[in-house]
Amino acid sequence: MSAERVRIECALQDDARLISAVPLIVSHAAHLAGIGEKTSAAFANEAMEACRKALECVARAEDNPAIQMVVDQFQDRVEIIFEYSGDQISLAQCDGAKGSVADNVQHESSEGKSRLKFTKFCGTVHPGQSR
Repeated sequence: MSAERVRIECALQDDARLISAVPLIVSHAAHLAGIGEKTSAAFANEAMEACRKALECVARAEDNPAIQMVVDQFQDRVEIIFEYSGDQISLAQCDGAKGSVADNVQHESSEGKSRLKFTKFCGTVHPGQSR
């Protein structure tokens, strides 16, 4: 793979067909970055759950019922970013990243907008996961 970043951007609304694409997009990017199949699948499922929670949050906010998802694939990692209107969502993974497949989870809010970022580095395996 080249050193260049590959980026996929999507605007998602609460539609099961769109939500079902999230794990496909994430696992594809993770696989191409060299992350093992089982870890990629777990990372993709974690992203889908975050997507669902963010969509629940924007449904309550009413001003913008969509979220923005960005999947960046780098040579050494994959980053997934969800941006949406509303407060931080409650995810067990965000509480110090315990139980998260992601190597790093960042969650920030300001001026009514929230941003949730998951990062998975190549070659790292979550305890209990095999590559």
